[in-house]
Amino acid sequence: MENDSKAVAAERETLSVVIITKNEEKNIRRCLESVRWADEIVLVDSGSTDRTLDIAREYTDRIYHQDWLGFGPQKNVAVSKATCDWVLYMEADEWATPALKEEVEQMLSSRSAYNAYAVSYVSSFRGRFIQHGGFRHRVIRLFRRGKGGFRPVLRHARPEVQGPVGRLHAELVHCVDESIWQYFVRRNNHTWMEAEQAFRKGERVTLSKLLLKPLWKFVWRYFFKLGFLDGVPGLFFCVIKAFGIYLKYALLWELYDGGWTDARGSSSVHGGAAFVLDNAEGGHRW
Repeated sequence: MENDSKAVAAERETLSVVIITKNEEKNIRRCLESVRWADEIVLVDSGSTDRTLDIAREYTDRIYHQDWLGFGPQKNVAVSKATCDWVLYMEADEWATPALKEEVEQMLSSRSAYNAYAVSYVSSFRGRFIQHGGFRHRVIRLFRRGKGGFRPVLRHARPEVQGPVGRLHAELVHCVDESIWQYFVRRNNHTWMEAEQAFRKGERVTLSKLLLKPLWKFVWRYFFKLGFLDGVPGLFFCVIKAFGIYLKYALLWELYDGGWTDARGSSSVHGGAAFVLDNAEGGHRW
């Protein structure tokens, strides 16, 4: 019987959890505590000046420094450091539920036919789950090492995987415990990168993108996706998301209008955007 148990244990595949950080002392312990059952935790930091690394060392010695490269490249650096069969990517302000641990453990013992899994993703604002408005959805975060990575873009670095994708039903929770103002500033700081990325792709600004797209996004989330059922937090999330779209196209218009003159070459825009991002409380996320 003991030999049978050892054989089952030997068949279990292994899991690396990878995380990127900068100044995440408020969040990192909760995140790491939720995945301390993993076979390996890999953390890539881009220059924390708070207690992030001190806390992280309580959970892992696989800690690396990498100057900030943008979301996609930075995540890929973290993935490249993993050594286990499977990789679970997490943000520092997220935590894995006990149910997700159980489901992942079952998968690791099952010799899965899939190369990646999408997990259920839900946001929590100041202790309250946001159930509507399109904020509960699925994201690919778990994939076989060597079969997945992230798009090498500054923002919205979504996973790219090879082969079939399965589904896990348990939840990965994104926690927003900061103040409304802190969240607003952090979220809209990221629109600088979105605008610059759109500029590089040659995307143009139209009146419909500047005015109608943000309005439609709010209507879609708040009414069609029932965001109003989450009360004031639901209204807050829907407004912030819609305003972020407006700000992106306003900044993009400014780029084309010459407001960020040096963005076409070097210097002021990149320096200014980097200053805002590096000094935004909470570090690199999303």
